[in-house]
Amino acid sequence: MTAMKTRPAEADAETDGAPKKSKKKLIIIVLVVLLVVGGGAYKFLAPKPKPAPPKAGETVKMDPTILNLADSHYLKVGISIQLVAGKAKSADFDSSQAGQLVINEFTGLDRGTLTNTERQKLETDLTTKIKKAYPGEVYALYLNTFLVD
Repeated sequence: MTAMKTRPAEADAETDGAPKKSKKKLIIIVLVVLLVVGGGAYKFLAPKPKPAPPKAGETVKMDPTILNLADSHYLKVGISIQLVAGKAKSADFDSSQAGQLVINEFTGLDRGTLTNTERQKLETDLTTKIKKAYPGEVYALYLNTFLVD
Protein backbone atom coordinates (compact mmCIF):
# COMPACT_ATOMS: atom_id res chain seq x y z
CA MET A 1 0.00 0.00 0.00
CA THR A 2 2.81 2.30 0.57
CA ALA A 3 3.94 1.91 -3.01
CA MET A 4 0.68 3.27 -4.27
CA LYS A 5 0.70 6.31 -2.16
CA THR A 6 2.24 9.37 -3.75
CA ARG A 7 2.87 12.55 -2.08
CA PRO A 8 0.14 15.08 -2.70
CA ALA A 9 2.59 17.98 -3.08
CA GLU A 10 4.50 16.19 -5.85
CA ALA A 11 1.28 15.32 -7.68
CA ASP A 12 0.10 18.93 -7.52
CA ALA A 13 3.43 20.22 -8.77
CA GLU A 14 3.41 17.86 -11.74
CA THR A 15 -0.13 18.70 -12.84
CA ASP A 16 -0.12 22.41 -12.03
CA GLY A 17 3.41 23.15 -13.29
CA ALA A 18 2.61 23.32 -16.99
CA PRO A 19 -0.55 25.45 -16.79
CA LYS A 20 1.08 28.01 -14.48
CA LYS A 21 3.89 28.59 -16.98
CA SER A 22 1.47 29.03 -19.87
CA LYS A 23 -0.71 31.41 -17.81
CA LYS A 24 2.33 33.55 -17.05
CA LYS A 25 3.32 33.61 -20.70
CA LEU A 26 -0.25 34.47 -21.69
CA ILE A 27 -0.41 37.33 -19.20
CA ILE A 28 2.93 38.71 -20.38
CA ILE A 29 1.86 38.51 -24.04
CA VAL A 30 -1.48 40.19 -23.29
CA LEU A 31 0.27 43.00 -21.37
CA VAL A 32 2.75 43.58 -24.20
CA VAL A 33 -0.06 43.68 -26.77
CA LEU A 34 -2.07 46.11 -24.62
CA LEU A 35 0.96 48.38 -24.24
CA VAL A 36 1.63 48.37 -27.97
CA VAL A 37 -2.03 49.04 -28.84
CA GLY A 38 -2.29 51.73 -26.16
CA GLY A 39 0.87 53.46 -27.38
CA GLY A 40 -0.33 53.38 -30.98
CA ALA A 41 -3.75 54.74 -30.01
CA TYR A 42 -2.12 57.54 -28.03
CA LYS A 43 0.08 58.48 -30.98
CA PHE A 44 -2.85 58.68 -33.40
CA LEU A 45 -5.45 60.12 -31.06
CA ALA A 46 -3.30 62.57 -29.12
CA PRO A 47 -3.93 66.23 -29.96
CA LYS A 48 -1.54 67.58 -32.53
CA PRO A 49 0.52 70.60 -31.50
CA LYS A 50 -0.86 73.82 -32.91
CA PRO A 51 1.32 75.51 -35.51
CA ALA A 52 2.87 78.78 -34.47
CA PRO A 53 0.91 81.84 -35.55
CA PRO A 54 2.31 83.53 -38.66
CA LYS A 55 4.74 86.40 -38.18
CA ALA A 56 4.88 89.62 -40.15
CA GLY A 57 7.49 89.72 -42.87
CA GLU A 58 8.45 92.08 -45.66
CA THR A 59 6.07 94.71 -47.05
CA VAL A 60 5.23 95.23 -50.71
CA LYS A 61 4.13 98.78 -51.47
CA MET A 62 2.02 99.09 -54.58
CA ASP A 63 1.84 102.30 -56.62
CA PRO A 64 -1.36 104.29 -56.08
CA THR A 65 -4.13 103.64 -58.60
CA ILE A 66 -6.60 106.25 -59.82
CA LEU A 67 -10.09 104.83 -60.29
CA ASN A 68 -13.35 106.15 -61.69
CA LEU A 69 -16.17 106.59 -59.22
CA ALA A 70 -19.80 107.26 -60.02
CA ASP A 71 -20.78 110.82 -61.12
CA SER A 72 -17.38 111.65 -62.67
CA HIS A 73 -15.43 111.52 -59.42
CA TYR A 74 -12.11 109.83 -58.87
CA LEU A 75 -10.48 107.79 -56.14
CA LYS A 76 -6.73 107.52 -55.68
CA VAL A 77 -5.98 104.41 -53.64
CA GLY A 78 -2.63 102.92 -52.72
CA ILE A 79 -2.03 99.80 -50.66
CA SER A 80 0.83 97.99 -48.99
CA ILE A 81 0.74 94.24 -48.49
CA GLN A 82 2.63 92.80 -45.55
CA LEU A 83 3.78 89.28 -46.29
CA VAL A 84 4.06 86.31 -43.94
CA ALA A 85 7.65 85.81 -42.80
CA GLY A 86 9.21 82.75 -44.39
CA LYS A 87 6.34 82.18 -46.84
CA ALA A 88 6.81 84.96 -49.39
CA LYS A 89 9.47 87.51 -50.28
CA SER A 90 8.82 90.95 -51.70
CA ALA A 91 11.25 90.34 -54.59
CA ASP A 92 9.23 87.30 -55.74
CA PHE A 93 5.74 88.60 -54.96
CA ASP A 94 3.56 89.20 -58.03
CA SER A 95 1.14 91.97 -57.06
CA SER A 96 -0.77 92.06 -60.35
CA GLN A 97 -3.70 90.04 -58.99
CA ALA A 98 -3.86 92.29 -55.92
CA GLY A 99 -3.97 95.34 -58.20
CA GLN A 100 -6.88 93.84 -60.11
CA LEU A 101 -8.72 93.14 -56.86
CA VAL A 102 -8.25 96.80 -55.81
CA ILE A 103 -9.73 97.96 -59.12
CA ASN A 104 -12.70 95.57 -58.80
CA GLU A 105 -13.36 96.57 -55.19
CA PHE A 106 -13.43 100.37 -55.61
CA THR A 107 -14.40 101.14 -59.24
CA GLY A 108 -17.86 102.62 -59.72
CA LEU A 109 -18.61 103.37 -56.07
CA ASP A 110 -20.58 106.44 -55.12
CA ARG A 111 -18.51 109.24 -53.58
CA GLY A 112 -21.05 109.78 -50.80
CA THR A 113 -20.79 106.20 -49.59
CA LEU A 114 -17.04 106.41 -48.96
CA THR A 115 -17.35 107.36 -45.30
CA ASN A 116 -14.90 106.10 -42.68
CA THR A 117 -17.21 103.23 -41.78
CA GLU A 118 -17.70 102.23 -45.42
CA ARG A 119 -13.97 102.60 -46.11
CA GLN A 120 -13.13 100.25 -43.23
CA LYS A 121 -15.67 97.72 -44.51
CA LEU A 122 -14.20 97.93 -48.02
CA GLU A 123 -10.68 97.54 -46.60
CA THR A 124 -11.75 94.43 -44.65
CA ASP A 125 -13.41 92.95 -47.75
CA LEU A 126 -10.33 93.69 -49.86
CA THR A 127 -8.04 92.12 -47.25
CA THR A 128 -10.17 88.96 -47.27
CA LYS A 129 -10.09 88.76 -51.07
CA ILE A 130 -6.34 89.32 -51.27
CA LYS A 131 -5.62 86.72 -48.57
CA LYS A 132 -7.79 84.27 -50.52
CA ALA A 133 -5.92 85.08 -53.75
CA TYR A 134 -2.53 84.58 -52.04
CA PRO A 135 -3.17 81.76 -49.55
CA GLY A 136 -0.70 81.69 -46.68
CA GLU A 137 1.39 84.55 -48.10
CA VAL A 138 -0.41 87.72 -46.92
CA TYR A 139 -0.17 88.80 -43.28
CA ALA A 140 -1.94 92.18 -43.49
CA LEU A 141 -3.10 94.88 -45.88
CA TYR A 142 -2.76 98.62 -45.34
CA LEU A 143 -4.37 101.50 -47.20
CA ASN A 144 -1.59 104.06 -47.68
CA THR A 145 -3.47 106.44 -49.93
CA PHE A 146 -7.20 107.03 -50.04
CA LEU A 147 -8.06 110.30 -51.77
CA VAL A 148 -11.52 111.04 -53.15
CA ASP A 149 -12.00 113.87 -55.68
